[in-house]
Amino acid sequence: MYFTGVITALLKRSLKIFAIVLFFSANLEMQAQQPAFYHLSTAEGLNDNNVISAARDQNGILWVGTSEGLSSFDGNRIISFYKKQDPGLFANSIQWIEIDDHNQVWLRSQAPFVSMLDEKRNFHVFRVGDSADKSPVKDIFATRSLGLVVIKGDTQYLLEKNTRHFGKASLFAQGAIPAGYSFAKKLEGDKVAFYGGGRLVVADYASQKILMELPFEELGYAAAINDNELLAFTTSGETFYKISIPQKKITATFRNLKDQYGKPIEGDLRKMARVDENNFIITTRFSGLYYFNLSTSLLRNYRHDPLDARSIGGNNTYNITCDTSGYLFVTTQTSGLHYYNLKKAIASSRPYFVNERKEIFDGYIQWVLASGDSLLWLGAQDRLIRWNRHKESGTYVPLFVNGQNISGRETIRYLYEDDNGLLWVGSTRYGVLLLDRQLKITRVLNNKTKDSVAFNWINAIVKDHQENMWVATQGGTLLYQKTAAGYTPTLVHKGASISLFEDKNKAMWIGTENGLYRYNSQLKQEAGYDLRNGLINNRVDAIQQDNQGNMYAGTAGGLSVIHPDGKITNYSRGNGLRNDRCEGILKDENGFMWIGNLNCVLRFHPGSKTFTVFEEGNGFNHSGFRMRCAYKSKSGEMFWGTDKGLIYFTPGQMDSSSLPLRPVIYRLQAGSQVFYFTKSEKTDFPFYTSSFVFSFSSGELSGVNGSAMACTLPSAKFTFTAP
Repeated sequence: MYFTGVITALLKRSLKIFAIVLFFSANLEMQAQQPAFYHLSTAEGLNDNNVISAARDQNGILWVGTSEGLSSFDGNRIISFYKKQDPGLFANSIQWIEIDDHNQVWLRSQAPFVSMLDEKRNFHVFRVGDSADKSPVKDIFATRSLGLVVIKGDTQYLLEKNTRHFGKASLFAQGAIPAGYSFAKKLEGDKVAFYGGGRLVVADYASQKILMELPFEELGYAAAINDNELLAFTTSGETFYKISIPQKKITATFRNLKDQYGKPIEGDLRKMARVDENNFIITTRFSGLYYFNLSTSLLRNYRHDPLDARSIGGNNTYNITCDTSGYLFVTTQTSGLHYYNLKKAIASSRPYFVNERKEIFDGYIQWVLASGDSLLWLGAQDRLIRWNRHKESGTYVPLFVNGQNISGRETIRYLYEDDNGLLWVGSTRYGVLLLDRQLKITRVLNNKTKDSVAFNWINAIVKDHQENMWVATQGGTLLYQKTAAGYTPTLVHKGASISLFEDKNKAMWIGTENGLYRYNSQLKQEAGYDLRNGLINNRVDAIQQDNQGNMYAGTAGGLSVIHPDGKITNYSRGNGLRNDRCEGILKDENGFMWIGNLNCVLRFHPGSKTFTVFEEGNGFNHSGFRMRCAYKSKSGEMFWGTDKGLIYFTPGQMDSSSLPLRPVIYRLQAGSQVFYFTKSEKTDFPFYTSSFVFSFSSGELSGVNGSAMACTLPSAKFTFTAP
């Protein structure tokens, strides 16, 4: 007795997906920041770190060719294939992977044969030419008109119908394709560029005609700009050429290009991938990646940074491909495969800072202050940092108090720049230091009473509508009124004060370790909120107000929203938050509330009362956010201090919408049997089969939280669990 289960690869109607996926409109402008790569290596399960080729099939499965075998990656796990266990894989050293229109995976190795994974992912070996010819296959590429083309030596081969044999084919005139060519690059349609013997040739396999032949003394590589143009470069990188195929001539030449640091290309360029008609990415032997914008001639160089886990994993980059979904794949010969999605907007990050002496700081950022477009002041774990993010240069500002430089041993907790250009620096032990434009301390506002330790610990600095300065300290909240003689302090609220915010009605809100309090302009307490009257937690680290007049209190135990009528709505891990602790709240220009939620950022819609999660897949790391370290510049850009540096973004850049996934079941284990699928299949199982393990790909390769899904089978009921 049997039952029949219909396994539909596309799972159109029977599939329910439970996932939050962030999709960002394509932004393929030249990278202005270090790209944030994901990494696959032996540490994640690859066969070897010498990765030579990578390609995704039509189901979203990534196939990775290494010098020690083949691997597949569905976004959740890696499966490895070796010659010993799969004899159809003729050799372990995979030199190239090609996916044809039938979703078959063709593999070129250092062998006289080619291997193929069919639609059910079974291996097959195909003979190329005479069996006595033991020379290795040089190239394979898929064409729409002729199917797979195989090149061995100077001869081209096509698959003979209903066989596993590629026979010789006379496609072009003798000598039309350069003998012993140094590179071949698939272009638009069925066109292929070949270079060798001082000739660049473009061959069209659809018409079997040579479309262009140009003499070049030395070329390293070429790629399509569009259907009619090529971009080519010399191996040294000294010259780039824009070439018209119909006109059969060079239409533009670019020489002596320099990167964002003013340095020339360091040579040994290898391969190139087209992102769009203006943007190209180039691999190198020693210099990481070059990003080249054809319309602006702008060149940027990005290399492996041992202090930045998101940088390219190695500088000896090799093959590079960019697929239609926006994923860029870069192979290296020592550190595995590296990739990210060019269409997915990610937050910028800076995990460490370097000064003029090349001294590195990689600790936590306690506060951020923007001064103009490029200059940032950073209150850090043990110093004050002035960082020019456009020049990527930093200065550790010396702070002399009582004749001693406290920089390097004092946490800078808050920063504020007043209208006179004075920088108010909130310290941990010395109160508030006022710095002029020459970075000299002109005044120190501190407390010399018996409570000086608490009052000199600065948590927040805010200017009110009357130009008075409010300072939250561990001893209480002080109001500094400016007089002819200087600043006169008044104690407004006694007790450890953490955060400050002036609302639309010009009332000052004070977040403390014992609740939230509101003071009017006459310094009278009007209201107080704590656990006893509905606040979710007494420690208030952040305060903000939305466009409807609701007040937001970010606490150690969740988010409290205080409505104008005094009622409170609370949010925690159980009803919207990813974590309970809320450590910073900002409002963007559209009225959305952004909340630092331990290891992610949440965007809250006050109207629909819904949350959107932004986390590692969007450039955020798991170092967490420092308490209160959420800052919005005048331009609307948001900055978040973390335990490992700085994260920043423009809210509009991070706007998200639901991406319709294309989930595909590609593997099923039923008992001891394993089935692979690349299209809709009908499969029978014995009635006693009680366990089914499905493997699926959603097409999403980035992020730490995999997509979850459930499916139903006709005439059968199952309980689904994660294997």
